[in-house]
Amino acid sequence: MIKEIEINGKLEKFSFGLGMLGDMLFKLNVGWLKFDEMQAENPFKYTPIKMMHSYNYANDLEVTEKEFLKMLNDDVHHPAIERFNILFMESLTKNVTTQEKKTLNKAK
Repeated sequence: MIKEIEINGKLEKFSFGLGMLGDMLFKLNVGWLKFDEMQAENPFKYTPIKMMHSYNYANDLEVTEKEFLKMLNDDVHHPAIERFNILFMESLTKNVTTQEKKTLNKAK
């Protein structure tokens, strides 16, 4: 799934899905749980890295981490970061089916 996020007045494409996640984990040589742990320990490093991989995958590019941080003006409060995080979480949780608990009918 491709979504657009505004960065410095320009709509940029980002990929959210299995392909991007698998590619990112492969290139970083880590598993999902390890990446999640790394991001929790240092979100200032790993959130932009996740964004960069999403951007690269959507646009078939190889922008470096340093180049991507320049796009964000190296701003920890850049609005694109918050928008990316929202879209990323939606990609993991939106339209996920849930199982309803079965209840036993009690005989009266």
